Amino acid sequence: MMKFAVKEWAELISGPISMKVQDQRIFKHADLPAVKDKLSITLRLKIHKHSSDWSTVFHKGTEHLIRTPTLLLIPNKSSLHARFTGNWDSNAGIWELDDGLALNKCNVRYFNWRLSPEEVMEDFINESQRKPIVYGSKIALKHLSTGKYLSTKGVKYDFGPNNQQYMIICNGQEIDTENDVWTLIETSDKGINEGDPVSLNNIIGFKHKSTGYYLHSHNTYNGKVTPISKQQQGIV
Repeated sequence: MMKFAVKEWAELISGPISMKVQDQRIFKHADLPAVKDKLSITLRLKIHKHSSDWSTVFHKGTEHLIRTPTLLLIPNKSSLHARFTGNWDSNAGIWELDDGLALNKCNVRYFNWRLSPEEVMEDFINESQRKPIVYGSKIALKHLSTGKYLSTKGVKYDFGPNNQQYMIICNGQEIDTENDVWTLIETSDKGINEGDPVSLNNIIGFKHKSTGYYLHSHNTYNGKVTPISKQQQGIV
């Protein structure tokens, strides 16, 4: 039996597997963390070829029409097909969640089941107003403790002849569209394209939208430290 410490999550499948019968995995309730308020599942799916038949990603239940819940892929396009069994319907749910998973790319999907109807509605309203973060997204970075946004404000450090770099500060609680906007970029040279989703454990970078400079920090050699705390400087 698997053993779980204080953490309330478990990585059930680590390496890549196919959706064929020989790769099916079955997990017993006793081998899983206890679910009290909600169940969250994160999936990373890389589809090489659309199947002409239904493909089961996961199915929780003892029989075909006991689905608490199940997630399948629609034939020929690999759209997500989420279903569940309720006391009013044995096959309720959403027929098609998206336009289909892209081929030969890592498709990351996050699902969250809540026990409270009020929380489900709150999640739906909040999520419907958001857009996914992808490579090329224009975003603002907010400091949680102070509520201030990461900014340049045009202040420069002088590191010598022809070497002036912008200082990075947490400026204000109102977004300055000139100085507070950053473009999310990839740094791994793995052929990631603009518009691709950001996956778990990806190493990312930020490019300042206005100046076109990249966010980075210096080491503490040669006096390149912050004036008071003597820590590494965040600059572009």
